[in-house]
Amino acid sequence: MKRIFLVAVLLCLSVPAFAQGLCNTHDKVDEALGAAKYQEFVVAAGVSNTGHLVEVYLNEGDGGFSIVMTDSSKTSCLAIAGDGFKIKSEEQRKLEALERLPKY
Repeated sequence: MKRIFLVAVLLCLSVPAFAQGLCNTHDKVDEALGAAKYQEFVVAAGVSNTGHLVEVYLNEGDGGFSIVMTDSSKTSCLAIAGDGFKIKSEEQRKLEALERLPKY
């Protein structure tokens, strides 16, 4: 919870008056999350079914993460932030896939 509040404060310091919520330009959001305080960088990205760019920012050292959605006007909004995010190794993913196979 403390993490979400701190990210929100950073983003809101320079939020244009027209923006609502935890939104700003993509460059400002990227800069705030990559700053020394969070050290989060994009580890995954994709396009949602609504056409928004969805990015997962991660601090690989402490597991802190943020999920950011960006629209076509390059306005980015913090969707969620938290701690304890881990990326599974390829080996872990394969083992879990094997465990899900039907047992005969």
